Amino acid sequence: MLWIFDTTHFTRAKMAVTVIEDLVSRKWLCEVVSAEETSVQVQAAFCEALEAEGSCSKSPPGWTAHSTLDTTTPPGRSCWR
Repeated sequence: MLWIFDTTHFTRAKMAVTVIEDLVSRKWLCEVVSAEETSVQVQAAFCEALEAEGSCSKSPPGWTAHSTLDTTTPPGRSCWR
């Protein structure tokens, strides 16, 4: 299991899409769509991928890593402890 991320910018829509993919199997694990690209979006994407793959059982209180991204969550919060 070797995961990578990539962010594509859609300038006219003023949006960015961050994608997590397994490099070995080429499996698309998740994506996060947001109006900005920061470490928060990248971390949310990895956290969502971990949850989807069953590698992460519980997110910290207040963490949202799904369709609505809580950009007020301070960087450094993660789904693993």
